[in-house]
Amino acid sequence: MTAVEGSPSMVERLEHNARANARAPSLSLVARQADLAEAGAVAALLAELAPEVVVLDPPRDGAEEAARALVAAPVPRVLYVSCDPATLARDAAHLLQGGYRVTRIAVADMFVHTSHLESMLLFEHSRTQRQRQGASPDG
Repeated sequence: MTAVEGSPSMVERLEHNARANARAPSLSLVARQADLAEAGAVAALLAELAPEVVVLDPPRDGAEEAARALVAAPVPRVLYVSCDPATLARDAAHLLQGGYRVTRIAVADMFVHTSHLESMLLFEHSRTQRQRQGASPDG
């Protein structure tokens, strides 16, 4: 599994926590730093890693460049975790226009004594799903 984070200090913390909590030897984690607000960096990561699933958990300003890159190089599933409804709507519009569809929605009240909620949308891309099932890309 590869985790990509924008903040170098958070990458260090992620690596430390992964080592400290490594109970399942079959689960390995590689933590990398990249500017996910830069389209070229996201496109390069998608090309290099060819992931089956992407989990996006951006800051309040969202993941617009990542959403655009995922439209250009679709992956089968994208789980988008958002703390801001406006940027989630903007980024979801890019994904929906790019062939993804929402298959599940959930909210989590992670900060109980506030009005803050996390929204989670699972997007699936139909073309990548058909290709994985052995159908031709055009139908």
